[in-house]
Amino acid sequence: MISVLYVDDEKVLLDLTRVFLEREGELNVDTAESAAEGLRKIKESPIDIIVSDYQMPDMDGIAFLKEVRKQFGDIPFILFTGRGREEVVIEAINNGVDFYIQKGGDPKAQFAELAHKIRQAVTRQKAELLRIESEKRLADIINFLPDATFAIDRDGCVIAWNRAIEEMTGIPSKEMMGKGNYEYSLPFYGTRRKILIDLVFEPNEIIEKNYTHIFHEKDILIADTTLPRPRGMKATLMGKASPLYNSSGDIVGAIESIRDISERQRTEDELRVAYERIAANEEELRDQLDKLTSNQAALNESERRFRELADLLPQGIYESDLSGRIMYGNRLALEMFGYSAEDLRRGLNAFSVIAPVDRERAITIFRRVIETGAPIKRDEDYSGLCKDGTTFPVSIFSSPIIRDSKVIGMRGVIIDISERKKNEEYLIAMNEQLASAGEQLRAQYEALARNEQQISESEKRLSYMLGFYEMSHKPEKDLLSYAIEGAGAVTASPLGYLAFLNDDETELTMYAWSRTAMEECSTREKPIIYPVAKTGLWGEAVRQRRPVITNDYQAPNPAKKGYPEGHPHIIRHMNVPIMDGEHIVMVAGVANKPSDYSQFDIQGLTLLMQGLWQVLLRRRTEEELRHQCDALANSELRVRESEEHYRTIIDNIQDIVYRSDAAGNLTMINPSFVIKLGYDSAEECIGKNIADHFWFYPEKRKEFLEELMKSGSVTDYEVLLKKRDGTPLPVSTSTHLYYNRDGTIAGVEGIFHDITAIRDAQEQIQLLANLNDTSPASIVVHTPGGEILYANERTYQMHGWTREEFMALNLHQLDVPDSEQKIQERVEMLRTRGEVSFDVEHYRKDGTKLPLHVTARLTRWKDREVILSVSTDITERKNAENAVREANRKLNLLSSITRHDVANQLMILVGLLEVASMKESDPEISDLLTKMNTTALTIRHQIDFTGTYQDLGIHTPGWFRLDEIIEGAGYREIQLSQNCRNIEIFADPMFNRVFMNLFENAIRHGNRVNRITVDCSHTPDRLLVIIEDNGVGIPPGEKEKIFEKGYGNHTGFGLFLAREILAITGCTIREAGVHGTGARFEITVPKGNFRFSMGSVE
Repeated sequence: MISVLYVDDEKVLLDLTRVFLEREGELNVDTAESAAEGLRKIKESPIDIIVSDYQMPDMDGIAFLKEVRKQFGDIPFILFTGRGREEVVIEAINNGVDFYIQKGGDPKAQFAELAHKIRQAVTRQKAELLRIESEKRLADIINFLPDATFAIDRDGCVIAWNRAIEEMTGIPSKEMMGKGNYEYSLPFYGTRRKILIDLVFEPNEIIEKNYTHIFHEKDILIADTTLPRPRGMKATLMGKASPLYNSSGDIVGAIESIRDISERQRTEDELRVAYERIAANEEELRDQLDKLTSNQAALNESERRFRELADLLPQGIYESDLSGRIMYGNRLALEMFGYSAEDLRRGLNAFSVIAPVDRERAITIFRRVIETGAPIKRDEDYSGLCKDGTTFPVSIFSSPIIRDSKVIGMRGVIIDISERKKNEEYLIAMNEQLASAGEQLRAQYEALARNEQQISESEKRLSYMLGFYEMSHKPEKDLLSYAIEGAGAVTASPLGYLAFLNDDETELTMYAWSRTAMEECSTREKPIIYPVAKTGLWGEAVRQRRPVITNDYQAPNPAKKGYPEGHPHIIRHMNVPIMDGEHIVMVAGVANKPSDYSQFDIQGLTLLMQGLWQVLLRRRTEEELRHQCDALANSELRVRESEEHYRTIIDNIQDIVYRSDAAGNLTMINPSFVIKLGYDSAEECIGKNIADHFWFYPEKRKEFLEELMKSGSVTDYEVLLKKRDGTPLPVSTSTHLYYNRDGTIAGVEGIFHDITAIRDAQEQIQLLANLNDTSPASIVVHTPGGEILYANERTYQMHGWTREEFMALNLHQLDVPDSEQKIQERVEMLRTRGEVSFDVEHYRKDGTKLPLHVTARLTRWKDREVILSVSTDITERKNAENAVREANRKLNLLSSITRHDVANQLMILVGLLEVASMKESDPEISDLLTKMNTTALTIRHQIDFTGTYQDLGIHTPGWFRLDEIIEGAGYREIQLSQNCRNIEIFADPMFNRVFMNLFENAIRHGNRVNRITVDCSHTPDRLLVIIEDNGVGIPPGEKEKIFEKGYGNHTGFGLFLAREILAITGCTIREAGVHGTGARFEITVPKGNFRFSMGSVE
């Protein structure tokens, strides 16, 4: 006998239920009219199961269930109620209800179902208690086994894990129990895999073929193995595994015992290995000694060769460690700095051989190479510091020493660059001398002009010099030969010569000999170049820097060096240095005059040779001038071409280009000046004063000029010019002063840039800014990531932040969590559609929530992708919606309570009618009872519809995936096809009922329906959803009637409810099929109530 406690606040229903349940004699039903009375009865006597109503005074069915679970544990509990709301069912299941049965319907069938559920719940609990007790006994037995033992079921889940295996693995039983997927192998192998216990379920042939180390003892498997685990310690384990059987002899699992035999195995292994190791060690040591000796000899020979080669190199080589200590330096490197090998052995730092002035730079480069592991890309020059304190210039190239991918030091090459530095200094000095010579050349050219005038005045005395000018066009060699012959004639000397001096006056180059000298000289190889230091008497004119006369050439003289065999015999000798400023450029000499040389000879020879030098200098200067003239002509051509090029640019440039004189009168304008100011030609403007004729506010010209005079130029200075018709032209000017050669101001020139469009844009921007600041809506420009780029004043007011505080926020910080989850979805939809609208909640500064309706559009701002959001405060709308929702909730609560009470009374009435029918044998009375029962059932259907209809519109509409709604409403026996992927519809949460009713009606009334097609098409203004079947269709006269309440062969509420659900969000439905070919329902969704989710193609 099963003891049942039924709790309900309806006394009549308690009695009726007890009558039905106790009819078969298997159930004993006790009743209670409240949850409190039920709790008291449970304490007073044992109860097998509880059946409870949901809606009761003081404590409802869910609260009663919670209290039963709290006080009495897992007594079976059935919720038997007229409340059919989904949230009630979910809450009941979450709190551990065993079954949920809804009141209503045929009492006979319903009470039969209740009795079945009662027996099922009680039987299930008894079986669970027996299982738990059996498992506890088994667990106790296994727990006290001395070997580590565990067991699994056929699914591989752990059902036993004794204390010994807890100690072996370090894993407590509570963490392992119930685990599957080879979890038990992890402590031993570190990975999920089959182990010995799993092989119990394998056939013997598989084990014998693949696991040769495993052997059998009947149905027991035995194996030894060495593992790196458990607990991180290597261990040798012996395992025994066997199957577990149930009472029917079926294998329901397996059990394995594991024994640690590590110590025994270790002792045996150590004894076996010890001898092998001793025997092998001796041979190995002998081989290693031979290899070591051979390697050391090869290493010594390699090092010796390297050092010999390094010491022969013409550069210094070094190696250092990471601290800079020099580990090796070749012979030249040590000699270069004055150190010995002994100094290197005592310890020498690389930075100690760098002079202090360069030492910090050297250390920085050294560290960079060490840190990066990359060699420097060029040689570095330093001042080297020798051991004795002297310095000299060096160039060092360094590279890191890398071993096993790590930098261990530095090596490099050192080059003494002293000679290179000297050459550089010499070249610098020579360049300076050449520059000075150019200046002297120009001065001598002027002196030549003066000398030519003097020669012209002294033509009679220097007539012999005219020949120079007559021959000035001839080759220089002929001119020099003529000069030598002239020197002989002027001084009456048969022998003569002419030599030129180099720039530093150290060498004499012989250019010409007199004909007599060439005839008398028998020296075959006459030198051309003579070092001044090695010349004899004839070099004294250079050394003494004055003319020198030697009238007794044979007399002893310390300056004489002798002359070679075959040289003409010299009796007398005179030579003069020819000066170009302070520099000796030539030496002219004559010899063997019949009489002594005198001062007159010096003057005559000097004048002649000075004339020669001037002719030579003029020839060279003229040649240089010819080159300069050619270059100047080419330059002038390029200047003319450049001027033409820039004139073309100025004539075609859109900006105004102008120039005025110091008085402010225009002297030059480009065509844009004429066009933009409305004149006919440039002649109308040239010569007019800028301030008087073209400055809209002449008095502001003074301010402009003062600003211009401060720095000589202005940039982007905004002014107003006056057009010919008197209207202003806003421009920005970049203007500067230009000057005369004497440094005085010549005038003003510059450019005027028309900024009319910029001014208009600024005015538009200001207008928009004013509109934004006075707008009642919040306007925000932000990035998809939430960075705020702009917000109007209304935004700060609505959120309660200052401008600075708000601009420092990320917009997504303001979203409440529910809104934040949809941020990315909205951004992606923006990229797909360009614009979206939605409701959202933001946090104000004080933490309160601000409801907003947002319209967002994707746009660009300063070359960035941004979102423009316009938000309106919908607090009042939300308050109104909440007020309506609260009123509906109260009405629904009233309707629910009333409907619950009526349903209970109706159930009692139907039950009593059923009891009366069973006891009444009079046919007429039985017929009346049947009619009364039919009427009661009709009332029940109407009450059920009110339960469905009361939820209509109570919840806020939302977005629903149309394809998921269609698939969820389909029937297995119906072939369903659709093309409505990735479309979302804004509808009431009961939207799925629309398709459920349409599909159910097709099956119920279409007679032969086995296929339903759903097709979606859209335009910018609406979405059309068409549902077609292959049934008999709807007669023309019933196309509107089918949507009326109560019409039809069933409840008459299905299509009426569908139209009401759709109407909540402005959608419509109509039947447009052809009778005989199937029904066709068309649902029209207006613009704004449908959208395309990610992945769709619009």
